[in-house]
Amino acid sequence: MSDVTLQNFESEVIEASRQAPVLVDFWARGAVPAARWARCWKIWRRKRMASGSWSR
Repeated sequence: MSDVTLQNFESEVIEASRQAPVLVDFWARGAVPAARWARCWKIWRRKRMASGSWSR
């Protein structure tokens, strides 16, 4: 997972998506749905990292 900015969007998302699927999560700190998904994302990420299947 990486933080993407306007300056690196092309290389981090567009170019990377040519080699593998890329998931982009647009969020805002104060948005309620984003806060709910963030909790789910953290759990999912921990499980993936613990299993050794996290690729980046």
